Amino acid sequence: MCRGARMISLRISRIDGTCCNLDLQKGSQIDSVKAAIAEKWTIPKRCQQLLHCCIPLDDKIVVDSFESCDDIPLEITMFVSMPEISGSESEKMQILQDVATLGARGGDAVPRVLHEALESATQPDCVVQSATDILTTLAENGSFEAASVLQSLEARSQYVQRALGKLSERALGCWLSANGTCSIGKDFCTGSFFYAEPLEERQRLHSWLVRQSLGLWQGKVTLLKDDDRPWYGASFGPAPEFLGHIRVRLVHAATPSLQTQISMMPGDRAAEDFEWEPVVTFHREGDTTPATDMPDLSALAPFVNEQDEDFELRRTIPASSAGNY
Repeated sequence: MCRGARMISLRISRIDGTCCNLDLQKGSQIDSVKAAIAEKWTIPKRCQQLLHCCIPLDDKIVVDSFESCDDIPLEITMFVSMPEISGSESEKMQILQDVATLGARGGDAVPRVLHEALESATQPDCVVQSATDILTTLAENGSFEAASVLQSLEARSQYVQRALGKLSERALGCWLSANGTCSIGKDFCTGSFFYAEPLEERQRLHSWLVRQSLGLWQGKVTLLKDDDRPWYGASFGPAPEFLGHIRVRLVHAATPSLQTQISMMPGDRAAEDFEWEPVVTFHREGDTTPATDMPDLSALAPFVNEQDEDFELRRTIPASSAGNY
């Protein structure tokens, strides 16, 4: 345990098997151990729970009060522990700063504790915005739990609504696959998202995309000539012939990817009757990072067909309230 007359050796272990050795002055308290761990592993002190022989250690305990054989480091186990977001406004902001520093290393416990904080109707705006920003960053890097929390709180906060819009807009732009290209755009008239895929003979596939959930859209596919405008509703003439349906999924990760699946079955058959083609994965030009593994799109909830009148209605709704990002 001892290393010199005035030093104590500690061995800190984590549940994932990683370890580090620390040498502290005799008389040091557990709070000093946490400070050393925070410097070593960038895990804030308030997010640490230390144990010795399965007993939680209080911050005021003096480390050399434990019995141990000479020259054998004192074994301490560290778990990541999420603090409750409580106290004054400044205290809450300090806790959120620590939670942001911990980030994805806190696992699903981070979205859960942020969810609890955001469910309170009395949280200050700065706390709501900070918690939402942390969830958005986690979702952008592939946290399904964080994305689910944001979606569940969509109707309760303007900050969450903006965050969902920001996440959805990661789908905008051009995408490349092994077989071709596609693009996701935002219509300047309606604010609705649309899918476009160039074909031979100056033609393209087009679909208005209707959001089913965060990062998932579905719509009817039409074939347009290169200079044709999409159909907005009855005032633009007869409805075009629909060739089938498409669903588009944005795979959130540090390097996002796009998955599409097409069913070339005309008519208004129920979604469970569609014969979906295999998933096609797209990446941004220049991206080489593999996509995050995701479930097969065929396992997703059925799509509720959109009535043609909705297109005409959506044309008159401001983009901020259309809800189709």
